Amino acid sequence: MTGLARKTMLFGVCGLLAAATALANVPDPAHSTLPKYIKVVGTNSGGVDAAGTFSIVVRDFANNPVSNSRVELNFSACCDLRLCTVVVAGQTLKQCQPPIVSAISDPTGTVTFTVIGAAVDPGTCVPPNITPGPGAGCITMTASGFPMGTATAVDLDLNGAFAAANNGHNGGDLPVLIQNIGAQGSGANYRGRGDYSGDGAVNGLDISFYIPLLGRSASGIGSGSGCPGNAYCAKPSTCPATGPCKNP
Repeated sequence: MTGLARKTMLFGVCGLLAAATALANVPDPAHSTLPKYIKVVGTNSGGVDAAGTFSIVVRDFANNPVSNSRVELNFSACCDLRLCTVVVAGQTLKQCQPPIVSAISDPTGTVTFTVIGAAVDPGTCVPPNITPGPGAGCITMTASGFPMGTATAVDLDLNGAFAAANNGHNGGDLPVLIQNIGAQGSGANYRGRGDYSGDGAVNGLDISFYIPLLGRSASGIGSGSGCPGNAYCAKPSTCPATGPCKNP
């Protein structure tokens, strides 16, 4: 091997090492653990509803955990959802406008969230019309400022942010879910807020997932207290519609 060839190879190796070093600790969605669906829950006398607790694990391209990474969940596109300003241990409501929840990853790259809020769905639309809202993936996730993907917001309290009297997950939310199921079964577009089964559709199957959650709230361990004091952020945006109902 000539001296020139050795130098060329050396420069190539150095370049690869430099590239690897530059990518170390850079969050990589392909190697990270990310949710596809996030349940937005409420509170109870003991604190927040654990049914909504989930974790994200941030890793780099070499599958190493990335610690001290600020993970942000941006709900700007979730136009049928209002976040609650209640403080949840270990996370921060960074701001209400746009609505962003954040937390810092631990040495294992893990960050844990429980998002508190409710949907703005009065359940008064007659199928096939449906209350406006986003489909899949309205939550944007980032880590250290790097895009990590999207997740669908699923709301336990479907009408809690529509009127103060509706605050809290209870039997009044079931008719709203049934209205959503009827509308989407009649051809209305998918609304992620009612997808409790996490299968990309809102239909009768979701009732079987919803009833146990309703039972938890009735027993005092779920989201029956909703957002304390109705302290909701303002709606992040107006869902595209010409009126209170929309088809599709």
